[in-house]
Amino acid sequence: MHQKSGGKIVRSLKRRLTCTELGNHGIKKMKVLKNNTVLRECRSDEQEALFLKQIAEKENVTKYNPKIVIKYVRKDMGEDELSDDLICHNKFIKAALGDKNVKYAIKIIRKINFIYLIRRLDKEIWVIQVIPEIFKAVMKTGQVVVDFMTAKVEENNEFIQCRKCCKFGHSQSRCHGQLRCFKCGGCHNWYGCYSYSVRCINCINDGKANINEIGHHATSTKCPIYLRKLGNFRKTLQEKFRR
Repeated sequence: MHQKSGGKIVRSLKRRLTCTELGNHGIKKMKVLKNNTVLRECRSDEQEALFLKQIAEKENVTKYNPKIVIKYVRKDMGEDELSDDLICHNKFIKAALGDKNVKYAIKIIRKINFIYLIRRLDKEIWVIQVIPEIFKAVMKTGQVVVDFMTAKVEENNEFIQCRKCCKFGHSQSRCHGQLRCFKCGGCHNWYGCYSYSVRCINCINDGKANINEIGHHATSTKCPIYLRKLGNFRKTLQEKFRR
């Protein structure tokens, strides 16, 4: 079947739906992503339900399957071996899989070469895409057994943070902001930082002054600004549209 481009899907939706049908103010955001997908953000749950109801008969709507990062796997492990280990050695994954097709439920996206500096052994980081049931089970456990060893896992949320200004939503190559150290918040590179104080520049810019609120790196996954921005980002990824 011929696959529509993201731009054609957006134009098709605009011809079918009107602003009046979706409420007085229409959809909050609609953006074309890679792989011919369209991301949309509605203003309310009622508008989202109405939107999905009106396009269900015309477009194929697929749930967004989240991605997981599996850290430090043996370098010569193949894709089939990794999938077999995930199912055979992790009972919670097998339970979440149920009677679903393995090829549909677990998809190998890519692998990243990684040199483990402490032990000087070549390792790899795998990125896999799984159905929501498996994702919830893996995130609840926090680790998986691969090749008779425990491997750490984390969500691959594709949430971008600039390594220059430490703000979110853009990369360093497209940054027009001021250089900031992610350790102390100063106007210098982090590798040239000699400060003993740790202050998050994003929390400082947000108006926080208490050391308990700003006493962390700007790249920390426990940063309240990061968690808030990540929550908003996840809301926009609840559904993807594919034809």
